[in-house]
Order: sequence, then structure tokens, then C-alpha cells
Amino acid sequence: EAFAGYLRENDTELNLVMTGKKDWGYSEASRRIAELGIEEKVKFTDYVEEEDLPVIYNLAKFFIYPSFYEGFGLPVLEAMSCGVPVVCSGTSSIPEIVQDAGILIDPNSAGDLKDAILKMDNYESLRREFSDKAVKQSEKFSWKETAEQTINVYKKALNV
Repeated sequence: EAFAGYLRENDTELNLVMTGKKDWGYSEASRRIAELGIEEKVKFTDYVEEEDLPVIYNLAKFFIYPSFYEGFGLPVLEAMSCGVPVVCSGTSSIPEIVQDAGILIDPNSAGDLKDAILKMDNYESLRREFSDKAVKQSEKFSWKETAEQTINVYKKALNV
């Protein structure tokens, strides 16, 4: 709905590419996209192999992730590590990951999302700024750091 509203109000070449397996929610999303009359502007990739994700991220002008709840938000971090500017929910774990390296929105607000799309689509300097910040912010997260923090928690719990 936010993307359809944006398209109604703006002349843009922007397309919405939705990745993920065509199962849960796909039929409902396809039906709603048809109702909104934006089928030509929305592309579904279906499942994308993990090794192909960097290609998808790097082809994006920006990445949108309006999730209602995330345990961690790995797709957000993946996009950021590719230098892709992000628009994400300001809920659950995502603000901790993104911090000031992207636009945080209320996932319940189509208006918030539409405004974020407007900014990301039209302001190249903003996209560059968020791209630079995204790469730096993503470097704070690594499997090595996660393992070290987990070991430290165990050591503290065991009084070692």
C-alpha cells in the first residue's frame, strides 16, 4: 500500500522486488498488488540461494524491511554489509542493528514507509550517506564477535 501510494504521487522508474519463497502470504500479497494495480512494478523472485543474495542486494537502490518482529534481523545486516541503504522497522532488534545507518519506520504506518521511500528514491546524497554508515555499522557484527561474547557469558555464568 505504501509503494502504491508512492507510485500514485511520484513519477519514478522504481520497482519493488520481493524475495523469498512463494509460500506463506504470497497469495494474499499477489491479490493485494493486483487490487492496487501495480503488478507491473512489483517483481517476485521466489527463493534466492544464499550465495546469490549479495547480487540481489547490490542491484538494489535501497532495501526495505518493514518487519513487525525480528529475533535478530539478519537480512538487514546482510543488506548493510553490501552497502545498501536500508529502510526498516523501528521495532524489536532492528534499531540496535541499524542505529543511525538507515531510516527506521513504524511498520504499522503506510505513511511512514511511503515517506521513507520518497527520501531514498529522490535523494542520492542521503543514500550515499546511509550506504557509508551501513558498511561501518555492519562491521560491528561478526560470527567471531558473537562467539567471543557467548563464551564470556558462559564464563561469567560458571564463575570461570
